[in-house]
Amino acid sequence: MKVFSETHLFRLEDMVRATDAPWLAERELLGIARENLAAAKRQLSDVETDNSQVASEQKKVDRHLSTMDRLNETRIAASSILRTVREHIRANGMKPSVSGSEQHFPAPTVPPGQAQKAVDKLRAEIEHLKAERLRVAGMHVSRDVAETRLRAEYDALRSQFGSQAPSGLFEPHGSGAGLLLRPSSGTGILVRGVAYSDAVMSPGVVVALLGEAALAHFTRQIDEYYNASGPGISDADRKLRLGQIAAQQRQLEEREEALIRFAEEQGIIIRRRLDADPEAIIGPVWEQPEQKAEPYVSKNSAFRSPVNQRAAEPVYHKGPLTSGVLDV
Repeated sequence: MKVFSETHLFRLEDMVRATDAPWLAERELLGIARENLAAAKRQLSDVETDNSQVASEQKKVDRHLSTMDRLNETRIAASSILRTVREHIRANGMKPSVSGSEQHFPAPTVPPGQAQKAVDKLRAEIEHLKAERLRVAGMHVSRDVAETRLRAEYDALRSQFGSQAPSGLFEPHGSGAGLLLRPSSGTGILVRGVAYSDAVMSPGVVVALLGEAALAHFTRQIDEYYNASGPGISDADRKLRLGQIAAQQRQLEEREEALIRFAEEQGIIIRRRLDADPEAIIGPVWEQPEQKAEPYVSKNSAFRSPVNQRAAEPVYHKGPLTSGVLDV
């Protein structure tokens, strides 16, 4: 079971609420600016003067509108991050840690004024890892995997079609539409002096006609591909490399979150990334074995459970009080 510090969740909720205050304050300033603009326009209509005052007040209104838009983007982003974190907690069955067992990120060792610069540097490294993850995920398989797949496909087609034409060609309502693909002008391969293109015929027909010659033909295509593209990556190596990238990215994102929290303590707000790992934002997150919940028993006997209540009551013996007392 994954466990997180509830204190960090409360802190994130406080941060989201804190984004409302600047927006509300700016809205009040916008209202005042609009009133001043309206007054300047009225004065302009009553008195023959230049409109410099109106233009000045209009600039103030525009400036407040721009600031409100920026602050509103911050509010929306913060709310979206909090919603993502809550959904991640619910979806993964995460539980808050027991009081006193909370864990914390190591404190950053940068000057408060350098927090934003340090965060930007970490984010550049994170983007580099994301690009590397996409590159590794998209790498072609190693040569031995391609050859194994080819052999398995060949054996399956050979077993299915053999050297006989598919029965659907001869059935009253059958057709060969599924066997023939689009025409092609490819060089193809020779069968009894006739050129057949593997793009024209289905793999099953090619295998039925050529047998091992088809396997040799496709093996040569594998040779050409890897000679031009270089070696690929095995499934095991791909999984290992992707795991390493994920671990490195997680460490960077935890350092990023620690810096953001550090800056917040100094009164500096650094916006979190919308695509940040929810467990890094709510972190640290650690594994804890699930424990069977024990029924709560108060020390006050009035609140004891029925089982404990019976255990606390005196034991009454049936029969004479002397029964068994004098037995040897």
